[in-house]
Amino acid sequence: QTFGEFGLVTEMERSMTMRTHSDTDLAVVDKESFKRLLAMEVLQIQNKKTDFLKQHLPGLTGQSDSAVEKLTLYFREETRKHRSVLIRQGSTLDHLILVRSGSCRVEHRLQRKKDPDVAGDVVIPKGSSVKKGSGLEFQQVQVGLVQDGQFLGLESMLLGVPEPYTVVAESASVSVFTMRREDLPRLPASILDALKGLAQANQHHHGSHVAAVTHLR
Repeated sequence: QTFGEFGLVTEMERSMTMRTHSDTDLAVVDKESFKRLLAMEVLQIQNKKTDFLKQHLPGLTGQSDSAVEKLTLYFREETRKHRSVLIRQGSTLDHLILVRSGSCRVEHRLQRKKDPDVAGDVVIPKGSSVKKGSGLEFQQVQVGLVQDGQFLGLESMLLGVPEPYTVVAESASVSVFTMRREDLPRLPASILDALKGLAQANQHHHGSHVAAVTHLR
């Protein structure tokens, strides 16, 4: 990981403190060498990141360009390989995910068992007690795709409920921005409110979608 490059490029005051928790080896580049060799590349990367957040982060109305640039410090870019799991159904995340590029498969696990009085399978409501040997089966059903600019982890991060779906990288690679739970309070209230509203809308949509899938299956 690198840090400090944003301040060198923009000449802005440092917005956070870095502290080592163990013995650490660091490579240091002085300001003049950095500007001569790396500043332009870093600035281009930073501008692309800022533009992406302006396009996809809700609640930015009224925020200055410098405020948005500071927000980019809380979003770390990561790459996930094909078939890697970004979210597992029923889990609680410690980070928010914003898909930058690539596509992900969205799956929901249904619980089923054979009912001797009914032709076909019967869906067992989540949390129901099923005795061993009762014929309980699990079926993983694809219910959609996630693509550029969509958020993952909103339900567990902002509503405190388990994630309703499993999300798996579908393309050869998926580029994402992640934000740690402890950084959420640093976001402006307008953005937090907008993200919470999006989480509530997603939760309602997910409930209706799963009910429809359950009925059809």
